[in-house]
Amino acid sequence: MTEEQRSLGTMSSPVCSEYNIALQDFNRHAFSTSVQHKEVTEARMKRDLAKLGKKLESYSPFSAGHPSLRNSITGVVADDNVDVDEFCTVGQKLIDTLIGQLVFIYSFKRQGKAKTLNDTSGVKVTPEK
Repeated sequence: MTEEQRSLGTMSSPVCSEYNIALQDFNRHAFSTSVQHKEVTEARMKRDLAKLGKKLESYSPFSAGHPSLRNSITGVVADDNVDVDEFCTVGQKLIDTLIGQLVFIYSFKRQGKAKTLNDTSGVKVTPEK
């Protein structure tokens, strides 16, 4: 496809849309679509919210007995390396290293990002890793 063909197609799109709307109005027919994603229906949202509530009752990440981070689904407790809850501090450190650097040639290092539960190499499920 040449640049001229691409430009012609792009520039004619609003005109074609107007013709389409005018013909729909003239024929008293309207094109409409239904909701395409089953996740946005009200029944699905209520069901998912109920499932989430049951899961949070089982593995509450907000209990006073365990102030550490943990996965709310599996109950796996994060070790001391995980610092995603300190993302503002980690982000500020990154910004501090960017000062005086050219953005397009700056190389972001993996050690500078916040560490999540997924980033840990071993997860403590039992006393041994």
